[in-house]
Amino acid sequence: MLLSGHKTGTGKTKGLQCNIFPHKDRINELRKQEQVDAESFLREFSHVSAIWRIMLLHIVSPNEYPIFDVHVWRAYNYLNKGERKELPSNNLTKIELYKKEYLPFFNELSPKTKEPNRKSVDEALWAFGKFLKPYFATESNPPITNDIEPLPV
Repeated sequence: MLLSGHKTGTGKTKGLQCNIFPHKDRINELRKQEQVDAESFLREFSHVSAIWRIMLLHIVSPNEYPIFDVHVWRAYNYLNKGERKELPSNNLTKIELYKKEYLPFFNELSPKTKEPNRKSVDEALWAFGKFLKPYFATESNPPITNDIEPLPV
């Protein structure tokens, strides 16, 4: 099965079939709403992982809620804090980081771009975070300071 242009593994396909597809009518109903309350949505879909909840939130309201994954989190930490930090595994922590750190960062960054399409900012952060991945081999990497060499281009 293909999802967002990527082949999904058997486990993901089963997860989609069991946890998300049965709620497709509700998801489509929410997509028709002018505004979606993130708190209510995240509670309503608490039966799926944090990243899937945020992805579904993005699907129902793409202009309001950006995608959140390991790559954009890596880019955010590098750009905003100068840190080599990976996304924690705890679902509640992921939700809190999205709401309290990443979403405000994204909302501040997006209007500063000349591109009115927030999807372009989303894609750029994802690509940059993916580029950084080899330089973030472990969470024990020290914080990035002005004393170290910049990443190669």
